[in-house]
Amino acid sequence: SKFLNNWQKKKILTSKQYQSKAFEKINNLVVKARQKRQIFLSDGTQLTEFMSCSYLGLDQDKRVISSSADITQYGVNFAVSRTRMRIESSLILEKLLNKIFLGHCVTFTSLHLVHLGMLPLLASGEMPSYPMKRNGPLFILDKTAHASIQINQGLMQQFGEVNRIDFNHACKLEEQLQLAQTTKRTPIIIADGVGSMGGKIAIQSIFKLADEYEAYVYLDDELGYFHPRLILAVSLSKAFGAHGAAVVLPTIDDENITREFAIPYVFSNPLPATIINSAIAAAYIHLTDEISTLQNSLQSKISHFDQELAHSSIQSKIINYQSTSPIRGLLIGEENKAIEITDKLRSQYQLAVTAAMYPTTAKGKAILRITL
Repeated sequence: SKFLNNWQKKKILTSKQYQSKAFEKINNLVVKARQKRQIFLSDGTQLTEFMSCSYLGLDQDKRVISSSADITQYGVNFAVSRTRMRIESSLILEKLLNKIFLGHCVTFTSLHLVHLGMLPLLASGEMPSYPMKRNGPLFILDKTAHASIQINQGLMQQFGEVNRIDFNHACKLEEQLQLAQTTKRTPIIIADGVGSMGGKIAIQSIFKLADEYEAYVYLDDELGYFHPRLILAVSLSKAFGAHGAAVVLPTIDDENITREFAIPYVFSNPLPATIINSAIAAAYIHLTDEISTLQNSLQSKISHFDQELAHSSIQSKIINYQSTSPIRGLLIGEENKAIEITDKLRSQYQLAVTAAMYPTTAKGKAILRITL
């Protein structure tokens, strides 16, 4: 039966031995205070962390922090459906995001809710800039796409076939695009812009294929580029420096239909005023030359990290080595060994890194994930 063989049960049973051990030994840390990359745990331990995804440090910028404190105009949270009424600062934030991403932005409280709202809306064929062929969509999903997308496969299957492939093999992607063409379906290419566990897709090549095969591209969390065939889901956390998420669309008509019919936008809570204010402050920084200074400083640290490993025996096991991505990984392999090394780094060297293992990575391909 479907219940006895359900995917969630399989995932739990095959990974529980590692995940439970990791939760007990190296995860579930409680942070009492934080100063830049120094964290102070509730048990008194002080660690240097390489786990946070705030690559530019904007979440600790005094301007962003002080802005979040100003909530006298609206209160902590104006709990009214945004289709009925929304606070003026949310409009200010979206106008700033429009300038940053060169499109029409709609904010959500998380990337999970962006995906939950936009994937069925795109597949409906009712978005003005994304019409569907008569036989509907064919979803082409990268196997390494984020779990918040993968979990929506059942939802996507209500609209069309979902095929998971490895985007590192360009021929497989083109085979799927040719399948869509011969079966008169509209291909929807879905991927992460930057892999959270390493790797980066060839975006320019994908857009070239999208133009050739009349496909749409749905990218999760890729900053700084827009294309007329793209729906871009972006995090306002991580490098952006605040919290929440947004979808970037090409026209006001696409924006309006999203506000009217994307279910998580219509029925879920809006971003709290504190978060909107901090995101506005972060957005203003992104629209100045200061952002280039911060990015250049980050790149110098990335280069320094790689130079330190230039002649190391483990260089071949470093994920994203000599890339511009702020994410590095060290391939360990066996899950228990990754847990043991992570525990030793914390207890003996006061360093905190993430041990990523199955089902986040392939079985037997555990890594130490290091963010710079």
